[in-house]
Parts: sequence; structure tokens; C-alpha cells
Amino acid sequence: MVDEAVRRLVGGADLHRVVEELRGQDQSGRVRHDLGMPDDASARAARRDLVRRGYDVVSKVYRDDRGESDPASAETTSMYEGWIDELARQLAPGSRVLDIGCGAGVPADQLLVEAGFDVVGVDISQVQIDRARVLVPQAIFVCSDLVDFVLEPGSFDAVISLYALIHVPLEDQRTLFPRVFAALRPRGLFLVIVGHRRWSGVEDYLGAPMFWDHADEHTYLRWLDDEGFEVLWHRFVPEGDVGHTLVLARRPGDDELSEAEAQQVASEELVEARAQLRSLADR
Repeated sequence: MVDEAVRRLVGGADLHRVVEELRGQDQSGRVRHDLGMPDDASARAARRDLVRRGYDVVSKVYRDDRGESDPASAETTSMYEGWIDELARQLAPGSRVLDIGCGAGVPADQLLVEAGFDVVGVDISQVQIDRARVLVPQAIFVCSDLVDFVLEPGSFDAVISLYALIHVPLEDQRTLFPRVFAALRPRGLFLVIVGHRRWSGVEDYLGAPMFWDHADEHTYLRWLDDEGFEVLWHRFVPEGDVGHTLVLARRPGDDELSEAEAQQVASEELVEARAQLRSLADR
């Protein structure tokens, strides 16, 4: 039942008719459908495609040409300037920055360009990318599913992703983290909005069906740590009666070791020293 409903939803069926076949609501009243759904590659691709179709439809309502949110929603871009400024203070002039899920490029990429950075944006929605190329002509924009987008190792000084990963199936989010780590240069920064509490579902968003998938904050912080990131800070960002988590993480420099890595190196050096002593004693 759930699979057939989602297939029809992705195909453009009316949201309100489809959600009658989907299971329950969470405490905020949002329709939940993802529990018990298959998580194979084709199902995840269908969810990402639902996001693409949704943003193709709602692009100009979601962000106007100045980068402002729909005034009728609880969303706001008023904090973007502060976030980008905080990131910019830690980057050298001319640094190369990637925006994953860049949307129409405003306000984040416009702010990055104005700060003097070399900006590349990637988004799954062709409508969003077409607008970004007009609104922020100084940046480079690529229309691609982030699962297929090639991240060259050591190619960026910073990666940002604001309110984008939360539209991506969790398994795809998880596999993105090591790719971002590899794409960052030593001491590169990762500024990302992730979920605060676990939630997954489809709801009517600005007039189009939209998919979300959030792990909880602790899970995201663990994923980052597992990949070798140093989490510099994380903050709750309220949005109406819910909210998200903003994280700034860093790839350590090649000359920096975590405590665990340092202990491992010290242990290996001790083993080698003992072996050398044994070798000398046997002479």
C-alpha cells in the first residue's frame, strides 16, 4: 500500500488523496509515510525525485529574487548573513566553496560571492539552477542529484548545505559525509543544517508535495565524528514550534591528529621501539 501510494505521489497525484493511504501523523500534525517503507536505491531515488519536482514548482514562492522566504511561512533567511559572515572570517580570500542544495543561489551564494569566494552550487532542481545562474552570475551552478555529483578529493576549502540534506533519504545523507570530508582540503570547513529530532515524511509544502528525512542531532554529530570531522560548534535553529541544528565542522589538517590517532601512533612507536630493543639484545 505504501509503495503504491508513494509511486502515485511521485507521479504527481493529489497529495490529500494520497496521504489518506499513508500512515498516521506525528505530534506536529505532519503526515508520516516513511516508517516501514523499503530503503533500496530505487525507492530513495523516487524520494529525491519528489523533492526535485516539488522545488521546480515552488521555487519562486520558496525564495524570491532577493532570497527572502514566503512571508506566510515560519521560515526566514534573516540569519544567513550572520552564518556566512562567521564562515567567511575563517577562510582566506578567494577560497573555493561548494554549496550542496544551493537552490536559486540567494541569499547564501550571493553572500559568498560578495565575500570574495569562488563559489560552486549544485542542486537537483533545474528551475532553481536556472534562476541561480541569473541571480548570481559570478558563481558556477550545476544541476545534479547530489548522489551522482562527483566530489573531487581536496577540491574545496569549505562546503555548505543549508536546509538541503533534510530532503535527502538518510542512507544517502550518511554516505555523503565521507565524500564531503574527502572533498575538503586540510582544515576545510563544513557548515550544514541537519535535523534536530528524528522525523520522516511527506507533506504539502507551499503548494507541492515534499519529502523530508531527519535523523536526530546526536546521530548527525556521531556521523561527523566517525568520518574524522572536528565539530567546532552546533546550535539549535528554531522554526515555528520545531527547528533544526546548524553545525560547523572542520576537517583536521594533515599535521593534526585526534587523541585516538595520537594514542595509536604512540602505541605503534612503542611496539617498534620494543622490537628494536629485543633485536639489540639478541645480538
